[in-house]
Amino acid sequence: MVGATVTGVVVVNLYSLYKRHRHGGISAQDYTTEVLPLAASHFIVGPVMAQTRAGLQDLFLGGLRSINACHPAALTCEPYPILGPKFGAIHYMHVSLQHVTTTLVWRDWATRSPKLTPLAGWVSIVGGLVMSACCSAHLVLMLPIGVGMLMCSPAQPGRPCYTASGWWVGAATKLLAVLHLAAGSTVPTMRAAINASLLRGVFASSEFLGFGAAMSGIGILGPIWGTAHFFLVGLNLWILGSTIQDWAIASPMLRRSSGLINIGSGLLLAALAPSSGYLSCVPDGVAMLLATPTRQPKMDSTTRK
Repeated sequence: MVGATVTGVVVVNLYSLYKRHRHGGISAQDYTTEVLPLAASHFIVGPVMAQTRAGLQDLFLGGLRSINACHPAALTCEPYPILGPKFGAIHYMHVSLQHVTTTLVWRDWATRSPKLTPLAGWVSIVGGLVMSACCSAHLVLMLPIGVGMLMCSPAQPGRPCYTASGWWVGAATKLLAVLHLAAGSTVPTMRAAINASLLRGVFASSEFLGFGAAMSGIGILGPIWGTAHFFLVGLNLWILGSTIQDWAIASPMLRRSSGLINIGSGLLLAALAPSSGYLSCVPDGVAMLLATPTRQPKMDSTTRK
């Protein structure tokens, strides 16, 4: 029932995007303003779901390093992190923060803002510090990246992209995305979770199927759920980095890879957990492919300095 409802809402949203695209185009500023509360709601839903709430409670009661007590931050060293409720819950919450951050940067691109929204930088800093304390030491690099987001600026008109500090912040974020995905691919417990999902046929192979499971109390945040969200963190980092770069160079459209990755990750997570809301990533991805900025860069004396 929950999965069917989410699917219906997604179909309606896609049809709405189609009509807007046919009649004047999709305004990225309007779209991001509409979906920002939905992105924030993903974070709020986490503690509401009993399974996620229990994982978070166990994590904070046992300490952030309790996911991997002997080697708290190194994914590729023994003993490997236990891909249980704590691991799945903290990655779910971090994905929620990433949705908010990317939406804010997307809106800054749409409005041709001279600076990134400070909240995006602060969320990146806090999220990275918490994740590095839990199980992913490399995410401490979100600290300098977040500081860079607070301070960076776009390229001046007519100047190469690499002269913009914002372009380099985006490049650093994408490099961290590659590091994150590479680190996960070396962890035996994650590879085992991927194999288990493939053997089950992928569809509904997650130990926790989303809102429906939360309402019924069935399922746990197991290895497949945690692994899927771990890799989703990496994909979201790539999208964030690309969007920062597009903002920095005032590109006329977001790069297609951002939209396609968003669509693909949403479809995959929706297949793993059919009663989740991840299918809503599909309209977001389509909007990334089609939406246009509100204003063109200003060519005034201040900008040329």
